[in-house]
Amino acid sequence: MAHPLRDALALLSSDSERSALKHAAVRDFPGLAGKSWTFTRSKATWTLTLLDAPVVANGALRLRIGVKRGTVAKAWNDDGILILVNPPTTVEDPAGDIADLDSDGVTVLRTRREDILAALRQAVLDAITDGLVRLGL
Repeated sequence: MAHPLRDALALLSSDSERSALKHAAVRDFPGLAGKSWTFTRSKATWTLTLLDAPVVANGALRLRIGVKRGTVAKAWNDDGILILVNPPTTVEDPAGDIADLDSDGVTVLRTRREDILAALRQAVLDAITDGLVRLGL
């Protein structure tokens, strides 16, 4: 299976280069502005929407996210901006062909697959859920 981003990351020597490549890969992913995801929490349906295309600034990916509980907009932090310094680009997948190895270099801890959209979705859901918990929602 092809891993274009992971393969490109392996060729880079510095953390800052790898970070910049991951930021660009997410920023340039087609169709993110307006992308929505729903989930259920506290017996309510929540909708998260990327209000704008992601922006890279000051070494981080910035996402402006709208949050609704049912049809009512809810504040989940002070400015609606989620900042990802090291955006994920892979997700756990038992059938994935990317192996995370233990320090012995042999024992497989878990398998993953390269999927920028699924990884971004998970990062956004985790961050927003954490924000809602802090607000008691």
